[in-house]
Amino acid sequence: MPTNKSHSASQVYLLIYNTVCAALWLYILLATASTLISSGDILAVYTALETWTRCAQTLAVAEILHAATGIYSS
Repeated sequence: MPTNKSHSASQVYLLIYNTVCAALWLYILLATASTLISSGDILAVYTALETWTRCAQTLAVAEILHAATGIYSS
């Protein structure tokens, strides 16, 4: 029985994790398009989105931990 609760908890965690990652990448995509359209300057995109992109890429490290701990099999 505890296995089912553990499995369910990991599914909820992965759902939240993937939702946050997808929302973050969607924001980055839309902000990239918006910044390019409004300024036309690629450096403005980098300046505006560097922190957001670093966060998204840092979250990707969790994928390694998910596979290593068996939460998600790659």
